[in-house]
Formats: sequence, structure tokens, C-alpha cells
Amino acid sequence: MLPLCCCQEPWVLQSASADQPHPPAGVATTAEANAAAALIQKDPDWPAALPAHPANLVLARAINQQAPQRLTQTIPRLLPRPGRKRLAVLLPGELRSLERSRTWLETLRQQADLFICTTAAYAEAASNLRPAGLAVVEQHSALVAAEADLPVGSMRQWHKLAKCLELMRQQEARRGRLYQQVLKLRSDYFVLQPQTLLRELSALTHNPNAGLIGASDKVFAGSRDRMLLFEGFWQSLAGQFLDLEEKRWPINLSPILAGDDSAKWFGFGFPQRLVGQPTTVEELRRRLSHGGPELGRALAAPWLPQEPLHTLCPDQPRFSSEVAFARFLNFNAIPMRETPALRGFLYSDRN
Repeated sequence: MLPLCCCQEPWVLQSASADQPHPPAGVATTAEANAAAALIQKDPDWPAALPAHPANLVLARAINQQAPQRLTQTIPRLLPRPGRKRLAVLLPGELRSLERSRTWLETLRQQADLFICTTAAYAEAASNLRPAGLAVVEQHSALVAAEADLPVGSMRQWHKLAKCLELMRQQEARRGRLYQQVLKLRSDYFVLQPQTLLRELSALTHNPNAGLIGASDKVFAGSRDRMLLFEGFWQSLAGQFLDLEEKRWPINLSPILAGDDSAKWFGFGFPQRLVGQPTTVEELRRRLSHGGPELGRALAAPWLPQEPLHTLCPDQPRFSSEVAFARFLNFNAIPMRETPALRGFLYSDRN
């Protein structure tokens, strides 16, 4: 039986989501998926084949499901003559699968500063990474109290991210110089081809119109100013993003069309009278694109009370972290795109 990821919708790969058990009818397999399927059928030891096919994300995802221990994390190429460190790398949360990520994090540290907010169980491991800033939740009563007040556990990652950003700003004050790019990572995330990551992050500095790059809320990066917006995001979660599906939100069409499917904008509720009931993300994007300025104005205007909405992202009913993240980007008119340097997935055995 072939791994299910051989026939997934593009949004699954772009957002580093788990395989969907029943892809919609009519979803075509890509050349990447066909190549992976052919290799799996032909080679009894196909989990060993990834080095010969380093850009095949579908094959890597299949290996992750069958034999995650066979994955080897490639490290990014360092920039020549980098000068002072311009990149801040944030690691909020539990440092699962750290041994698999340690080498590439230590490589990044040669040209970046690490900032970590984690729990006591990972305090020693975090300290061993020699971060420029470290906060252990249980060692600070204010952090413990803030997380205790959050009604859904997945909200805590955003509180820890805010603390990482605070640690970053404290380091900026000490060194008298601002970082230019900020990268949010997870230690349990496998990156397929990170070789060009530092170069891509550096390019963000020279593009004032750039949004974020990454894979949903798992890993993402942007300019310092864009990323600092998330320092206050956690404080709005319970009041604005809890029970999100019950609310009627205006939608900014421009950043959706300027980005791709790496952020889960398709989890928004769209008025059926405006978009109908498309069955795939590709079909929904096509309707939004063809709707033109008139549809954009209608989505941004007040909607009809109690009108039926349509969404394509079944997720947590009370709080979907990924949809809340996409909504926050939409509020701030920030597009998001995947990048080869951050394409990947969470390790299947990370727990």
C-alpha cells in the first residue's frame, strides 16, 4: 500500500500539514508524487533513497511515516563575510527531537543568535545550545500565571513566542544594534533543503514588500518589523480568536492572492453567497482570483447576519492555531509564501 501523501493537495505540502486520509476527488498527482510512488514500488529499501532524490518532498514525507529515523537533517550554507549577526532565531516551546536538529541549530548559531522559551523539562538541553536569551517558564511566576490563564493549550506557543521576541529586544538593547531578520523554528521540524536559507532570509531585508516565508505557524520568517507584530498576538487569542467559527470576520483578499497556500486562509469562513461551496482549495482560490475588485469589496464589507459560511479547513472547533495565525496575517495585510529552504514537516515520532 502506498503512503497516502502520494496524492495530497498542494496546500498539505505547502503548510507542512499531516496527510489527509481522503483527498477530494479529482486531485491530480504531481510529477514529484509519481516519481516517489514509482521508487517505492520498485525499491524494497526505498527509505534509503532520499539522498539520491533530495528535492522530493513527497518521498521524504513517506519516509517520515515509515522510518523517520532514516531522515538526516541537511544544514544551511553559511554566508560569506556575514559581519555582525543580523538574524535572530526563535525556539518557543518544548524542544522535541532536538538531537536530530542540534547540528543545524549549532550551524545557524554561527551567523545568528538563538532565543529560547521552554519548559523545565527542556531547560538543560536549551542551555546547552548556548542561546543569547533563555527563559524557562517554571522559573518565572509571571510566565506561569499568563499561561495558566490561556483556555486552550495550543495558545501557549504564542505566549512563548512573545517571550522569545522580548528576549531578542533585550539583546538588541545590550548590543546596540537591531536584528534585520527573524526566524521562528521548531526542533521537531525536518527541513528538506535548507542550504539556501540564510541567503533567502538576507534577501527579505532588501524587499520592503515581502511578507512571510515558511509553512503555516510551524516555521516562518520575515523582517524584524513584521515578526515583532507577534509579540502582542497571544494577548488577543482568548478574546478574539476563541470560538472563531462563530464570528463573522471581514476578509482582505489582496494578501490571499499575493500569497500561496502555506498559511491556512482557506480555513476562514467565506459567505456562500459570494464564493459558493468549492470542494478544493484550488477551486476556492480560482473563484477568489476571478472575482476581481468587486468580490474584494464584498468580502471586506459587513456581511449579512446569520448567513451560511463555507470553509475548507476542518480543524479544532474551539481554537485552531493555524487559522488564527492566518487570520492575524490577513488583518495586517501580510502575504505568506512557502520557500524551498523551509519546506518540510514535523517528525512523525516527535512525541
